[in-house]
Amino acid sequence: MELELSNIIDGTNVVSIDTENSGGGNMLDFITLRNGHVLVVSDEYVGLYASKNAFYATEDQINGFYLKDAS
Repeated sequence: MELELSNIIDGTNVVSIDTENSGGGNMLDFITLRNGHVLVVSDEYVGLYASKNAFYATEDQINGFYLKDAS
């Protein structure tokens, strides 16, 4: 069964999901929540920021952690 992204977003705390290249070759997923905060996800890191602008301004994350090597 294939799920549409819009079906996943409806009824959750997720408002939108965007993917951007960090400029250093890393792809970053930005998951915007209803409260305006943004989860930033890469293959190595997950962090919660006040906004996408706060992430790019290198402001301190609200909370975050590095993922253990899965290999």
